[in-house]
Amino acid sequence: RKNRPVQVVGIFSTRGSAYESEVWADIAAVRGAFGRQGLVSSMRAKLQSADRFDTFKTRIESDRRMKLDVLREKAYYDKQSEGLALFLTVMGMLIAVLFSAGAIIGAMITMYAAVDHRKREVGTLLTLGFSRFHVLSAFVIESIFLAVVGGGAGALLALLMKFAKFSTM
Repeated sequence: RKNRPVQVVGIFSTRGSAYESEVWADIAAVRGAFGRQGLVSSMRAKLQSADRFDTFKTRIESDRRMKLDVLREKAYYDKQSEGLALFLTVMGMLIAVLFSAGAIIGAMITMYAAVDHRKREVGTLLTLGFSRFHVLSAFVIESIFLAVVGGGAGALLALLMKFAKFSTM
């Protein structure tokens, strides 16, 4: 039910926990708004001691009427974010492959332009008696040197990315 007015009655803090990103509301109102009468997707329980988790888990999961899985908070959020993590990994790899192909094509175009711009130099070297193999080798060695210098500079700049922080939530 779109545009239904709601009244905010408070804002809470949980010392940086993921619960700060949630909206808490009356369960009957939320079930009605989303058409999920009789369903609960998750519950949170606070135990008196962390040592009692295994006992609590065994007791809840052994009751076949409830059909519940018991997870620690971190494991629950790890499980919830698996899909997003897979999506980001696949998209990151796809973008990396496409950018790599673009970089290879750009480098190839640059090398062709550099060789074309140096026709006189190539002609002079051939006239002086250098073989085509030696002229080609000189260009290949020069391009490898430039690639190593450029790659090293790129790697050093990439090290600065450890100071950048990106969030998906």
